[in-house]
Amino acid sequence: MELTAGISRIERVFPANQAWSDFRDVILLQPGWADSLGLAKSLAEKGWKAHISMDTREAIRCLRSNRIYVGVVLLDASFSEETQSELLEVINESLSTEWIAIVDPACMGSIEHASFLSSFFFDFHTTPVDIRRLAFSLGHAYGSAKLGEASRGEFHLAINQRFGLIGSSKAMSLVYDNMQKISRSDEPIIISGETGTGKEVIARAIHGLSPRAERPFVAVSCGAIPETLVQSEFFGHSKGAFTGAVEERIGHFEAAAGGTVFLDEIENLSPLGQVSLLRFLQEKELTPLGSKESRPVDVRIIASAGPNLREAVAAGTIREDLFYRLNVLQIDVPALRHRDTDAAQIAEYFVTRFNQGKRRNAKRLSKKAISAILDYSWPGNVRELMSCVNRAAILSSGRLITEADLGLSRSARFSGRTLREIKAQAVEQAVTSALAESKSITSAARRLGVSRVTLYRLMEKHSITAPGVEQVAG
Repeated sequence: MELTAGISRIERVFPANQAWSDFRDVILLQPGWADSLGLAKSLAEKGWKAHISMDTREAIRCLRSNRIYVGVVLLDASFSEETQSELLEVINESLSTEWIAIVDPACMGSIEHASFLSSFFFDFHTTPVDIRRLAFSLGHAYGSAKLGEASRGEFHLAINQRFGLIGSSKAMSLVYDNMQKISRSDEPIIISGETGTGKEVIARAIHGLSPRAERPFVAVSCGAIPETLVQSEFFGHSKGAFTGAVEERIGHFEAAAGGTVFLDEIENLSPLGQVSLLRFLQEKELTPLGSKESRPVDVRIIASAGPNLREAVAAGTIREDLFYRLNVLQIDVPALRHRDTDAAQIAEYFVTRFNQGKRRNAKRLSKKAISAILDYSWPGNVRELMSCVNRAAILSSGRLITEADLGLSRSARFSGRTLREIKAQAVEQAVTSALAESKSITSAARRLGVSRVTLYRLMEKHSITAPGVEQVAG
């Protein structure tokens, strides 16, 4: 079965003579149109409003334009690894949706398929389907999704408040969810991303969320350690181990006993350092330089790397065996330019932090300054944004930080971005502003000079919701 084949549309099945509010939404993904339609009609009798999607693109559009807490995937005998990959795109699109699979019994003979179902689905049923049992599962999945969304929202807020990780974009929500799962484990982690994206902040947050939170967090800059000193820095040394070693000294790993060692820029670790680290990961023991006695040390290893770590492995800069030992768990931190409107939230956070302790002359960002921040590509990511905002706050003559105070040239603001990206953001900002300043969809459309149908299409395309705006003329 190929999910991208078939009819590219969403069909809604609405029961007659009943109010919309009486039904809960469910999305049905594939297979044969007649089977899906028949299932949708049966579910409608149980109080479910079905959105039938015949391919992944339609499913993703549906999830973006509707709040749907439960999805059903129908899998036939041609279920494959390619199908799994496509399904994961849909599953990752809405983290608050619980999924139930309806599976051809022929699929159940594969260990890989069974593992996939148990990992990513709330429940599964084999064909032929018992509608009563399926409706019961849907009810439980719906309740679980609602509770999970509330819990996830509380966790994201706690992350913001405790660790200063600001941003509510979908890309960062996925990072937060992964942090919550990963923090419970003791396995090594690689946090990858561009310079300035906040990899160490995320590492500290994972440590702070883990059972090791009360123990030390020790950060080590791998590029700052000469090869001749790497064993002493990592594992310590005994008295007289080398010239100048006048006393015994513990290394970074022992200093972090019971806690976490954060190895920043692991790709810059020397070849000898890589061998030493690999041996420690294998044996969980260290031997101080100049000593013959090994001793166990309990630490968790978190490493950070640039976005091209696999290329460094392919080029031989990083040992392949070390990479696989470290890459048990991974978090990819998105660049700021890929985080929707997070840059504005982060800038407001830095201004608020700048204002702390100031009883008068508190600063705030002008609307044009915020637009300039959203337009700029931020090649230096959050670190560059922080420097820019702090500099503007210090140098601005009034209480309002202006576009000019930021010092972002217009050409630089749009550098590194395609014309399509620039146009899409401009349209998104215009639609969002019109909706915020209007009482109804009709008045927002009039303000933009487009029809209501066009406005709805733009809202769906850019995943814009307007819960406080009336959907009728006004």
